[in-house]
Amino acid sequence: MKMLLCFFCLSIPGWISLIYGLACRFRCNRRQRTELEQAEATFIRYEKKKHSSGRYSWKYGYHPVLEFTADSRKYQVQARIHHDEEKLNAGDKVILFYDRNNPEHFHLDEENNEIGSEMVLFRFALVFFVFAAVISILAQVFLFD
Repeated sequence: MKMLLCFFCLSIPGWISLIYGLACRFRCNRRQRTELEQAEATFIRYEKKKHSSGRYSWKYGYHPVLEFTADSRKYQVQARIHHDEEKLNAGDKVILFYDRNNPEHFHLDEENNEIGSEMVLFRFALVFFVFAAVISILAQVFLFD
């Protein structure tokens, strides 16, 4: 019983990471199921925004502002993702996917290939589960006799 309690306490960060990773994966899958219409958007400019890069540090990210046409109507939208540097030039074309019922809900084509953040969370969870299991077994053998 003590070993299970030890495992549970040590694995809490792993559970949090796993649940957050699953929530991120769910949101991404939902977006990809509803945002199916493809459009070619024109890059207009970057919006420079401050992002936290640690507890007390900040860095700037550049969010692309794009313009595209859906159902004979022009939309100007700002991407959720950001670049660390200005990669695009005014007039560059990018592919985005939007929701036919609400074209302001969209994601860029480059977001389809980015599952890295969820995978990092899943790996972090796995490391914590293994760590918690090893420490719990060692504690059972050497401390909880």
